[in-house]
Amino acid sequence: MGEISQLIRKYFPSSNGELRFGGIRSSALASKYGTPLFVYDSSVMERKLSQLREVLPPEFAISYSIKANPNATILGFFLKKGCGLEIASAGEFYQADRAGCSP
Repeated sequence: MGEISQLIRKYFPSSNGELRFGGIRSSALASKYGTPLFVYDSSVMERKLSQLREVLPPEFAISYSIKANPNATILGFFLKKGCGLEIASAGEFYQADRAGCSP
């Protein structure tokens, strides 16, 4: 459990014992959207993508696997950052197409 706590502290600040995502209190998000709730912080995704680009040679392409999460907003985020999308099924192709990925 210690490693998980360290990751949470590293990427998600807290205030008065409450996590914040993009500066928004987790309780405010839960009140607005209900629970269970999945929250993604684009600044964390940007940070991790930048770290990956720094360690890979420039000729390497980066592709996000739709299997990891087919959420259209997440797919669009990675497309706007110049990433490709990795697909393995007709359903994933459909998701990629809907997100604006060029075949």
